[in-house]
Amino acid sequence: MKRLFQLRWLTAFWRGESALLHRNGYELPVSQCIVAHKDENGHPKFLSTIMREISSDKTRAEQLKLLEHAFNHIGEAVYLISRHAQLIQVNKEACRLLGYDQQELLTLSLEDIAPDFNTQVWTDFCRTAQNQALSKTFETTLRCQSGVLLPVEVNLNHIIYHDQPFIMALVRDISERKRMENLLILREREFRTLADSLPDPLCRYDCETRRTYINPAWLKSGGIIDDVLGKTF
Repeated sequence: MKRLFQLRWLTAFWRGESALLHRNGYELPVSQCIVAHKDENGHPKFLSTIMREISSDKTRAEQLKLLEHAFNHIGEAVYLISRHAQLIQVNKEACRLLGYDQQELLTLSLEDIAPDFNTQVWTDFCRTAQNQALSKTFETTLRCQSGVLLPVEVNLNHIIYHDQPFIMALVRDISERKRMENLLILREREFRTLADSLPDPLCRYDCETRRTYINPAWLKSGGIIDDVLGKTF
């Protein structure tokens, strides 16, 4: 602090943050203005200072930093959207997911990144959500900066801040899940193609020994499909 006051003689005015040593031994953060007063000959005469204790401001600032850190390190992409479908805030995962930097992404609207976006549907949802505090989950596709369409799961939540409505969208990439679903469909088709062509009767069971499939050869052997599907041994 002594060094700080010595510097003020040279600059005549200073504003910033410093700390005072409390009688209990801890440092107390303060916002401070220091003014150097000089006599008629320009020589240093005295200093005056105005201080404001800012420990609560520091606490709030740390809380905001923590929230920002958490916002940018969760695994899901987060998009804060206005009722006019403009992107207001996004986290790092949202940028990574679509291949944009944050500044560029915040110039876009839902219409720019969502091929299935419908203005009337969006307006109706915002109106209904505001009245009933609705949450909605669905699957759709988003357009990446590269033009690739990415399958995603979206959870929309309506929030109010300073009497203004916003929509928070939590978005998850489901391309791997879709790939596995399509692979299962393909494998099922391959199985049925093979099983349907077998000359011998074939029956498939689930984990609870219920029959889930019988091939044409089984029917030709005298079985009735309604009597066996879904039944156990």
